[in-house]
Amino acid sequence: MFLNINGWLPVSGQLLLTTPNGSQFSNPFRRVSPTPHYRSNVYERHCYLYTLSGLTDLIALCGFRIVEAGYWDVYDWTGLSRAYGWLSRLPGSYFKEKFVKSIFVVAEKEEDVATLERCPIVYDARGVWEFVGKNG
Repeated sequence: MFLNINGWLPVSGQLLLTTPNGSQFSNPFRRVSPTPHYRSNVYERHCYLYTLSGLTDLIALCGFRIVEAGYWDVYDWTGLSRAYGWLSRLPGSYFKEKFVKSIFVVAEKEEDVATLERCPIVYDARGVWEFVGKNG
């Protein structure tokens, strides 16, 4: 998808993306997404739940410079879950990472990219992907 966006946008074009936070409280002791690669067991309308580091790595590999990235609660917490909002404001990045619902990325296209130089960290650990350039 990001390679397609790279092809459509002119150099210096802007990309704004929001998505559910894949490392939120549902897996507080893990730093990776709880879903298997490109499969969803939590959000049926999302194919994969990204972590902030995984998403920024993927976008950067696809020819974009990350302008800003972070965590964002689009909607206020209600009821007892308001405690999550309070916890997300505690000092330290761990609390923000685990208790904020969404992540966002603002990026700017730097160059045209058709194939990647390596597999993104969010992709299959075997490293086999048809859009990654092969040396040799």
